[in-house]
Formats: sequence, C-alpha cells, structure tokens
Amino acid sequence: MKPIRQSIITLFIAAAIAIPSHSATRRMNILVYPFENLGAKELAWISAGMTDTVVSDLQRVKSVNVITEEGRKKAVEELELAQAGLFGDARIAKVGSLAGADVIFTGTYQRSGRLIRVNARLVTVATGVIEKSIKIDGTIDGIFDLQDKIVLGLLAETKNAPAGVEPPRLDDAARADITGKKRPALTAYEYYAKGLAVRDANPNEALALFEKAVAADPAYAEALVRAGYTAGVILNRFDRAISYLTRAEKTLAGRGESNAPAFASLLNTMGTVADSRGDLARALEYFNRSKALRDRLGLARTSGYAALVANIGNIFYRQERHADALAQYNAALALMDALGLSGTADYAMLLMNIGNCLKDTGRLGEAIARYSKALAHFESRGIRNVSYANVLANMGLALQQSGTADPALDAFRKARDIRDRLSLRNTVEYAYLLNNIGITHHGRGDLKQAGDNYRAAQALYETLGQMKTKDYADLLVNMGHLAGDNKQLDAALENYLKAKAIRESLNLTRNPIYANLLLNIGSAYYQKRNFAAAIEAMERSRATLESIGRTTGESYGGVLFNLAVIYEAAGQKAKAGAFYRQSYDIMAKAGVKGEILERARTGARRLGK
Repeated sequence: MKPIRQSIITLFIAAAIAIPSHSATRRMNILVYPFENLGAKELAWISAGMTDTVVSDLQRVKSVNVITEEGRKKAVEELELAQAGLFGDARIAKVGSLAGADVIFTGTYQRSGRLIRVNARLVTVATGVIEKSIKIDGTIDGIFDLQDKIVLGLLAETKNAPAGVEPPRLDDAARADITGKKRPALTAYEYYAKGLAVRDANPNEALALFEKAVAADPAYAEALVRAGYTAGVILNRFDRAISYLTRAEKTLAGRGESNAPAFASLLNTMGTVADSRGDLARALEYFNRSKALRDRLGLARTSGYAALVANIGNIFYRQERHADALAQYNAALALMDALGLSGTADYAMLLMNIGNCLKDTGRLGEAIARYSKALAHFESRGIRNVSYANVLANMGLALQQSGTADPALDAFRKARDIRDRLSLRNTVEYAYLLNNIGITHHGRGDLKQAGDNYRAAQALYETLGQMKTKDYADLLVNMGHLAGDNKQLDAALENYLKAKAIRESLNLTRNPIYANLLLNIGSAYYQKRNFAAAIEAMERSRATLESIGRTTGESYGGVLFNLAVIYEAAGQKAKAGAFYRQSYDIMAKAGVKGEILERARTGARRLGK
C-alpha cells in the first residue's frame, strides 16, 4: 500500500491555446513601474490609480505585451531577496530585467492645488538609461486626459527596439479606444485608487474602498471587478464576490462590451474566484470562455494569455487529467519563450508544474530535470522564497519516488525551514510538506515519525477548514496505510472510508487512485473476514480500472489476484480459479516477476484453471 504524495502547484493570475506563429521578431515587453509621488503623503493614492490606468491603456494596444501586475510584484520580491542594493532608475531597470521587460514606463508626479505635473520616463532595460523624459501638465479634474497623454506620449517615443523586437505600432483604432473609453466619476476613481494603494497590506480596507467607489458610480466596472476579486480570491467571501462580478458582467454587457478585452478579463477573474471556491468545473468554463474571446480578439500573444493557459492547466491537474494539464503547461511555456520571458519567476514556476505532471505519470528523470532548471533560476539570484520552497518540495517528491529517501527528506526539510522563516506555518502548503515528510519516514520504516507528521498535517488541514478536499482525502489514505502497518485494522478502514466519501463528493472517482483506494478498503474488509464487503469493494476497483482503460499491467492484475483470494476464502472456487488464471496471464504478459505471479499461477492450477 503506497502512500499518496501531494504536489504543490502554482496559480498564475492573468490580467488579460493558440501558440503564436514562429517569427524572427516578437512584440515589445513593457513594464509599468509605479509612478512616484513627490508631494504630500496623502496624495500617494494617485500613484496606484495612475499606474493601473497606464497598464489598462497599454493592454488596448495589440502591438505590445504588457507585463502583468503579478509579474512586476514577483520581480520586486526577487530583487529585495537578492539584496541588490540598487536605487533609483538602476533599481527600476533591474526589476524590469527580472520581469522580462524590454522597456519601462514610469515617472514622478507632484500636485499643487488642482494642478498636477507628471514627469514621465521611458527607461531601456538593457542599459538602464532613460531613453526619453516628457513633462505633462494637467489638473485633478482632468486626470483621465492626463493619464491618456502619458501612454500616448511614451508610446510615441518608444522607437529604439532591441534586436528581434518589434517597435510599438499605435494605430487610430487603439488611440480611439484609449481616449474614448468609459470614464468613472472622479470621486469613485479616488476611492478606487485608494483601494489599489492598500490592497496588499490591508485587503479588508481595500474592499471597503472599492465598495465606496461602486456606491459613488454603480456603473464603474473596474471597481466591481476589483471588489469581486478581493472578496473572493483574497478574503474568501464568495457570495459577495459573485454579486459584484455579476454586476460587472451586466454593466459591460449593457455597454455593448461583451466582445471586448475587458469582458475577457472579467471572465478570467470569475474563473479565478470559482477556482478559489473549489468549483473546478465552473472555473474551467470561465477560463475557456476568456481564452476563446481573446483568441477572437487577436490577444493571444501576451503574458496574461500565457498565465490564463497555465491556470487552465492547473484545473486539469487538480482534476487528475495529467495529459491535458501537461499540454496546457507546455503551451504556456512555449508562449513565454516566444515572448522573451524565459528568465522570469513565472517561467520557473511553469517548469515546476510541468515537472509535477511528469512526476505523477512516472517520468521521474524528466521531472527532476525540470525541477533542477526551476531551482537554478532562484539559486542563481540568491533567492530563497516561498516559490523556491515549493520547487524544493516537489523535487523531494520526485526523489522520494525514485528511491532516494535521504535527498528527498533533505529537500523537504529545506522547504519547511524556508516556510518557518517566513512565518508560513499556518498554510495548506505547510500541511503538504508535513504529509510528504511523513511519507518519507513511513517508507523508511520510521512509523512513529510518520505518524507524528501525518497527525500534524491533519490538525493543520482541520484548522484551515480543508476537510473536504482531495489533499485531505489523500492524507487520510496515508494514515490508513500507517494504521494498517501498526495492526490497527479498524482505524485503517475508518480512514479509507472517509477518504472514499470525500473523493466521491468531489467526483474524483474515474482514476487509478480511487481504484487503489477501493482495493485497500477491500483488503481491510478481507482481513476482518467480511468477505461480502471485501468483494464489493474489490469488484468496484476492477470496474473503475476497466472504465478508464487500465486493463493491462501489474495494477489491474493485482486487483484480479486479490479478487481471486477473496472469492476462494468465501468458498466461490470457480470464480477464484478464473481470476487467478486471468491475473497470471495479464501480469506475465506485462513482464511482472516475483511472488505474486507465482501465487497466481499456483492458485489457477490448484483450482483447475
């Protein structure tokens, strides 16, 4: 009875799968770095609003790729962890390099009364040099015109593209889209920008500010979407989130924008909220609708699109559709290669997710190679963050499955130590680690250490309210195996049955893991001499494998062998003999060697088969 190992995957949040055609050139990658406030501290909110608007406007220009907000944050985190000691434009350029940008739009602003002066800068990432600086004057009442001028002015000056990169092309349609977009009430915009400014540090306050923005302008679609995302993904207030997102959907549809980029972004946010809620089928539906709309709009060559494809892969992975997940991850990776983003943290995490699929399908050597490449991204930068810990944890799983317990345990402990240092013990990922450390001790025969770690993982899952999840079910299976090894048959069966109920509630029954769980239930009933229940469980295990086409190899042959043993114990010798013979034929054809093959042959002969 092999313990069930749990992999950690990374969710990619797309702001924005067809792979772009290969070309000698690619679109320019633009990073928007937050504009610096040179005035009073109470005006810092303008930076968040201005940065958000510039990103939004650039996403309307199809000839460029805008680095996502998450991509910028990850680059900032990497720079801070690397302790680079950079300041000013040199620091900004380094962030751009880590995020995969070619150029950066940034600048400063200062408000005096109702007047605002912006000094917008265009920085070339490769050199760290300010390519162009433009001054734009405006008023707080005309802040929307001012922000549009920043985008149009900097795009006009973005002419010196690196080799192999296309310079931006700003056509009349994009210009009209930027200047003609729906604008909110100024009071609503101020609440919205203030919410953006505090969303990372205080999401509850951010949600309250987004709600004030919506109250001031009920048709403010961006505020509705932000309120929905914050409520659903960050605060897990799902009913509230759905209410805001539904209103955003009606608002955009009422404006005739159901076929616009903003609607594709809304669908993606709705998918992310559904994913956070655990509704994988609904999440996949929204992600696919967002993807289809972006395809129709010609928006497939962006980092946001790559993130969307990766998230579809995550849904497939959690549904245990590994081939489908791998196809999506590889598609996202190919797109990031085409966009010149192979040096980013998101690229490293995609490598990790691909490694997970390869590991879970038995391709351990290939998985370890992907993990090693992902780890090299962080190690070359001197970074030991939570993403690095996740890769270590999954590398530990691959090493464990390849039979190298000591290196596996070392990887798990390093990952755990990083999470301890970052005060991240009270998380699902920490529970994963405890489970997998328990598995490693279990495999080495250290049953006490295994039990201590399993119980700690169980307590953490229950504290976090994660008792109706696939991962909790897998942990219960492992605890069942441990109870069986400790001759505690009733406890083993209790854990198996709880795991079975959870998997059935999640509709995770058409896979080998569920079939193996049924086999273990049947084995436990057999040891309790309850042959009728044992046969029922084992026959369901057989039917499950047959329903998914797994009718060859040791696993299927093993189920048939166990059925033969139980039927013989129950006095049904004809059935027992037939199953012994069928089991032997299947395992012999698959090249299985050892005691089980010999016992199947002996049983068939003994019963005249």
